[in-house]
Amino acid sequence: MAVKQSRVLVLHHDIADAAALKRALEAHNVTSVHMHLDAATAGAAIAELRPDLIIAHAHPAEGPAAMPGAGQNGAAPAGLLVIDTQAWAMDEDPQSADWTRVLVTDLAPTTERTGFEAADLLERLRLRASAKPMRPCAVSGSQLRLLGSSSAVVAVQQRIDRFACRDITVLITGESGTGKELVAKLIHQRSDRRTEPFVPINCTALPESLLESVLFGHRAGAFTDAKEDQIGLLASADRGTILLDEIGDSSPSFQAKLLRFLQEGTFRPVGSITEEHSRVRVIAASHREIDDRVREGRFRNDLFQRLRVATIHVPPLRERRADILALSDHFLQQIAETEGGEAFILSPSASERLLAHDWPGNVRELEHTLLRATLLADLGVIMPRDLELCEAGQIGSAVPFLPLDELVRQHAQAAVDLAGGNKSKAARMLGISRARLRRTLGDGATRL
Repeated sequence: MAVKQSRVLVLHHDIADAAALKRALEAHNVTSVHMHLDAATAGAAIAELRPDLIIAHAHPAEGPAAMPGAGQNGAAPAGLLVIDTQAWAMDEDPQSADWTRVLVTDLAPTTERTGFEAADLLERLRLRASAKPMRPCAVSGSQLRLLGSSSAVVAVQQRIDRFACRDITVLITGESGTGKELVAKLIHQRSDRRTEPFVPINCTALPESLLESVLFGHRAGAFTDAKEDQIGLLASADRGTILLDEIGDSSPSFQAKLLRFLQEGTFRPVGSITEEHSRVRVIAASHREIDDRVREGRFRNDLFQRLRVATIHVPPLRERRADILALSDHFLQQIAETEGGEAFILSPSASERLLAHDWPGNVRELEHTLLRATLLADLGVIMPRDLELCEAGQIGSAVPFLPLDELVRQHAQAAVDLAGGNKSKAARMLGISRARLRRTLGDGATRL
């Protein structure tokens, strides 16, 4: 079903507005446009034309009940574009009719934007109808692996396999969002320690004193509010694996204590005079170039040499573009499994847009971009505009910057739209309470 060959039925009480809309559609190469002025007899017109898309403008007295679903009377399923919601009988739910998908908008029927929306909806219908079943999710259950088949990913996987069964410290480097923690988990799962705990800790997420207490433990009375002994992660993860993320930003004092533990296998809880032992394996990760930090005097060279015995560099997504579509399929399948619906489809033009983007936020940015796109896409088909990605070298030109509160409100409204107006379901999708969602939609002053 090419857009040009698609059949469109315009239901409108005003012939001048209907004709203006017909011209707007023709400007977007939609040539088979039929006008019908009587909503009361719309059912017969639908059955006769079997349209791919219905564009409806109805008075309150008419409403959706006057226009039976396109799946009735033997007609093929169709999309429905409702224009001017103020004129629609809002006490009747257009979603209840047997449409493939209902898109409700306040666009005026004579605007160029309406023609664009209609052509866009037709293209989504075409892609949805011709879509092949989504490939099975590449990772299922508890199985973990690096997604992709690029040479860069193969090189990382080879190092994981080589280092996993050796009882050595591993240093993982790479930009934020590349998947350093996943690499650490894979090393743990492929090692003899796989049945023991894997404990990640971000060295920059806690103040220095609290980080040492969490990692090494403390004794009662060691500091204010230390009312009892606390076992640290080094002890609780004994024989397991601990990931020290963002080690490049740790303090000199912490680096000295970590070096002693790596050399001797011993540590001293805060407030204790007794040495304790742990056989935990240490994996460190950093988004910074630690050798640069060493030259700047911000990182101990002896600790760096201790950590760099085995190194894995996780490449940025822009250096493994061949993996982008496989990752996209995986994330879309994951979203579908989580929400219990069909997986969204990437249009060819959206796929091209993903491949062309530089992904400064790497795999994490790709995942969040696709999640946002599923909130914005109609008919389960993701088009380039749903991705909301800026053109390379034109940051801010493709997506206008909005006040944060307004951006949050729009995101919340998109979730409500995706949930079919069900605010409880939308709140669950967003991970917030229904009351918080209402406040966000009401004044835009609440952060999600």
